[in-house]
Amino acid sequence: MDRGMQQQADTKSSATLILGCGYIGTALAHDLAAQGKRVVAVKRDVSQQPFVHPNVAWRQGDVTQAQGLPWEEGPYTDVVYSVSSSHGDSLAYEKAYVQGLQSVMPHLKPLPSLRRFVYLSSTGVYGQNEGQWVDESMPIDPPGKNPQLLVQAENLVLEASQRWGIPGVVLRLSGIYGPDRCHALQRLLSGMVQLELPGDRWVNMIHQQDVVRAILATFIHGPAGSVFNVSDDCPVAQKELYEWIASEVGCPSPQWVHAGALKKNKRQVTHKRVSNQKIKSVLGVRLKYPTYREGYAALVKANRPLDSQI
Repeated sequence: MDRGMQQQADTKSSATLILGCGYIGTALAHDLAAQGKRVVAVKRDVSQQPFVHPNVAWRQGDVTQAQGLPWEEGPYTDVVYSVSSSHGDSLAYEKAYVQGLQSVMPHLKPLPSLRRFVYLSSTGVYGQNEGQWVDESMPIDPPGKNPQLLVQAENLVLEASQRWGIPGVVLRLSGIYGPDRCHALQRLLSGMVQLELPGDRWVNMIHQQDVVRAILATFIHGPAGSVFNVSDDCPVAQKELYEWIASEVGCPSPQWVHAGALKKNKRQVTHKRVSNQKIKSVLGVRLKYPTYREGYAALVKANRPLDSQI
């Protein structure tokens, strides 16, 4: 077989390994399979596969027990680490992100075909909390144990890229929404939502499909050892977001209460605007849903049968 035919065969047989097929990993697997790419998708429980496709091999596995993962089913050109803590406590965060990466990364060193190792992190690593713009050059020193564990996990990826030559890239995701994950819309439709005045807290979001676009662009254009924010073009004040959605749906605006009347949660204490300029200038990402308006308009249209609940 000549060199050109060998390269073609190698490309055809190569695969993407997705470690953690939840909301984003499953969408990525679906997109890659539709493009004719081979995917090995790892979940903790494969008794119920999200979808069936001849290009996708579903495998059960635990990232903290990496020796049992399907490394032999490569060669892998790209590996995506998209595990979730399942909204658990600090122990769950440490297991999913820190211990999982410590277990997985030694297995990446001997993969000569590896083009990119993409780790999905969070814009929660930013500690800025006064409404300012933040980009990838900003220092990260977040309050709280869980965000600090995310920083520790990022450092593992970046240090491995520098010391071991693993082509790691960190993507910091803003709040993800999309089909079957539209919390603001669902809360409004329930009629039970209460929000805290003055409602000026900045909300940063990214649509599921645009996260997939960013990952695919990283496979091709993401420099090893780099970090990118993955967020849309338009951070929005919480009050503006909910009232715009209420107007689109035709339901009452949420009830607004004075500060202190609601118990604080981890989302309510964040207050920053995330810049996405780097994913556009370096990765060339073109967002399908550049603002919440396009994204939620599509979700509202898809959920029109639910209007009868109002």
